[in-house]
Amino acid sequence: MQPFLEKKNVPPYSMLADFYDGMMEHVDYRTWSSFIHQIFERYGSGISTVCEFACGTGNFAAAMAAFPYTMICSDRSETMIMTARKKPVAQSDKMQFFTGDMLSFKPTVECDAALCLYDSVNYLMKAEDILNFFNHVSECITDRGVFIFDVCTEKNSLDHFDQRYELDRTHHYKRRSYYDRVSRTQFNEIEAEINGTLFHETHQQRIYSLDEIHAIIRASPFTCVAQLANLGFTDGSEASERVHFVLRKKNYVAI
Repeated sequence: MQPFLEKKNVPPYSMLADFYDGMMEHVDYRTWSSFIHQIFERYGSGISTVCEFACGTGNFAAAMAAFPYTMICSDRSETMIMTARKKPVAQSDKMQFFTGDMLSFKPTVECDAALCLYDSVNYLMKAEDILNFFNHVSECITDRGVFIFDVCTEKNSLDHFDQRYELDRTHHYKRRSYYDRVSRTQFNEIEAEINGTLFHETHQQRIYSLDEIHAIIRASPFTCVAQLANLGFTDGSEASERVHFVLRKKNYVAI
């Protein structure tokens, strides 16, 4: 008989750091970083220092080491940042990792670009929170700065994360996903046994329409210069699964 396990509810990404890299092993960070580099080349001007919000365990930052950028990375989860700092790439003087909330973390230097990827913006459950985040980002980058973020669409939730159950025997976790169409909220519940305790995380993301995102952008210090589908340069739409937004400040000054 399997012994009774104590169940403990914990905040998102607190215990997930132990197997996050395994959960994300399907992600092609090299292709993603190359795509972001191309966006910088096409829409940026003199980009050298990049601030990444919600960086997780630093997988994307590690892929960006192939390009000549200094990365200043932050995540609100201390355990995720601890994992990032253990990676070889973190020993480079071009990689810095800090614990900090995306709504308040501010790098010690003004950056040339800012990133917030892998639908991290969807974790902000109110439009006013996104606007506050955009206002904060504008204070972290130069007037020639470029800000890139992505969001997942409702199509992505309906196609891949509605009434889904996953048992990963390799990395020893369970995940149940479901989508509430009325509130446009994506729920992902993750359970894992660690040292005799069953840990449970509940993740909630609001799935904004692209029109809602544009309304927030218009109220922010930014203007949208591109709306890109998935990892390419075609126009993003509600038929895309992921849309990258490329923003510049309204007082954008190139060099």
